[in-house]
Amino acid sequence: MIEFPDFQKVDMRVGRIAAAEDFPKARKASYLLTIDFGPLGTRRLVAAPKTDYRLEELAGRQVVCVFNFPPRRIAGFDSEVLILAATEADGALRLLTPDPDAELGSYVS
Repeated sequence: MIEFPDFQKVDMRVGRIAAAEDFPKARKASYLLTIDFGPLGTRRLVAAPKTDYRLEELAGRQVVCVFNFPPRRIAGFDSEVLILAATEADGALRLLTPDPDAELGSYVS
């Protein structure tokens, strides 16, 4: 169990995938994603939904990301945010999606 103040430290924001491209340098099948957070700007990350989503399905999709982790180096690239996904029993990933009317950059609480 964690305390509520610990949960409040996690800064989750609504973003939209602005661009997606293959990222063959990663050990797991991954994409390089650019996420638009509206007034907070854009951030880039390496994400591994490649086995569950086709490249053309990602651009324009709204997502929820952890915004305040330090960059994580993945295959020589600084991944700046963490995209949130549900992991199903078979290992399939399902990206968390906010309500379509959610503003980019909105704080998720």
